[in-house]
Amino acid sequence: MTLANCGQRADGVVVLELEPGFPAHRSGLLVGDIILSVGEECIVDTNVRELMTSLMTSLMTSLMTSLMTSLMTTLMTSLMTSLMAGDHRQAHRSPRGDHP
Repeated sequence: MTLANCGQRADGVVVLELEPGFPAHRSGLLVGDIILSVGEECIVDTNVRELMTSLMTSLMTSLMTSLMTSLMTTLMTSLMTSLMAGDHRQAHRSPRGDHP
């Protein structure tokens, strides 16, 4: 992603170029968009270096949240499957405790 701010603008940062498939493109940014804030943080009068740091922090937070949610879903599904399989084995034991 290429951004522009000549240091004299007080109205945000302009998106000049986007790489197809990269997070900024996938998030819906378009060339010509003017970025005024990232999350809850206003970036008007912010230089490009500060903006990129803020964008990367926001992206990494979002990515980590998504990965943790996916991991927790996978672990819970695996745990529930294991528990259900254990209940199934328990239901098929004979009264003497022998396995079928």
